Amino acid sequence: MTTDAPATDVVQPLPITPDNDMVRCLRQSYGYLPGTTTTACAASDWDELVETFGFTELLTPEVALDARQHIHMFYMASIEPASTEMPAALSDLNTHSLTSLSRLLDLSQIHRPHQNLFVFSEPRSEEHEWMLGVETAEIALYVCRLRLEHSWARIDSLTKMLLERGVPCRTLMGIEMSGRCSTVQEPYTPRSVRPSAYKFGVDDFEAYRLQCENIIKHQQHGRAALLRGGLVGRIASEFLSVDDGLAGPSKEIIQNRQGFIVPAGDTTWCYCDDQLTENELSIICGTYTLYTATKGQITVKSWFPPPNLWQVPPSMNGSQWVEWTPANEAWYRERVEDIRTRQAQPLTRVQWKSILRGTPPSRKLLAAASQRAQAFVNGHVPVVPTYRVRPGL
Repeated sequence: MTTDAPATDVVQPLPITPDNDMVRCLRQSYGYLPGTTTTACAASDWDELVETFGFTELLTPEVALDARQHIHMFYMASIEPASTEMPAALSDLNTHSLTSLSRLLDLSQIHRPHQNLFVFSEPRSEEHEWMLGVETAEIALYVCRLRLEHSWARIDSLTKMLLERGVPCRTLMGIEMSGRCSTVQEPYTPRSVRPSAYKFGVDDFEAYRLQCENIIKHQQHGRAALLRGGLVGRIASEFLSVDDGLAGPSKEIIQNRQGFIVPAGDTTWCYCDDQLTENELSIICGTYTLYTATKGQITVKSWFPPPNLWQVPPSMNGSQWVEWTPANEAWYRERVEDIRTRQAQPLTRVQWKSILRGTPPSRKLLAAASQRAQAFVNGHVPVVPTYRVRPGL
């Protein structure tokens, strides 16, 4: 008599599903302190405000009328010059308030070895050795707010929340490196070539998807796509699960020393993680080179925006909110549907740049939020490259 072998649980990839709770998002992304007012927000102002924060009216849970005006007040205060401190009743960035992040958290626990790298090692994970790293002030403050609201959460649990919401992050290991080691580089080189008048079809898109799968799912360092968050993270979430991201740096960086490498201090110890090259990112975004009638002249087009356009300063991209928002998801799904129904073609860099600009209010919000976050961390989390032992110890 034979028995079936026990089934093994395989975690299937589940594409990022944005949270429609706008108030929760504002609290964690921008430091909004919920409240109410005695006046109402005009319906037209509220509709524009919902769009500005990356949400859609149809999917956003109903927000009470007295709370809407409070959110509007928060927005108006947010876009004031960064030198003007946010009101204590509206924001956790007011340094004189009892609800300020600087009072509620010990920010000295954050290691900032460089201007644009923030490392969180506490509370330590019981299962993983890596630390959580983020590369913008806004996301560093986002992690701080998660720690306040989820005091039970260890580093891996916090990282899981980031991955589930499409927030860029890194899983950093402390590795001793030669001073000659550096982050892997490989510029874009044309591989998928077409004539200038070529009309792309569904077969081209499916072939592109196979190329994505090969890099993201079948390369050791492919998990770096999921950790990149934003658009690339959204694409990667169709091939990898969150657990793949939480598995930590692969052998590609640990053994082969190929990946993201940043000195952790004034010794040979470095913060390291998996890294995608510019060439791999170009493939993931569906990039093609088209030859024109002019000798030696080419045009580059892609199914999705080039990553270096997605991650430009907020004043140039009104679509790059801290989280992958419902508005991002609606756009992505519509784009894929248009491609599959032959209503869309790959676009040039100039065309993508125009699309990503978004609305003036959203650009204004994101630029101001970035400046305020940067000013706050500069005042409370200094750059201190002082590790003299393995990072995390």
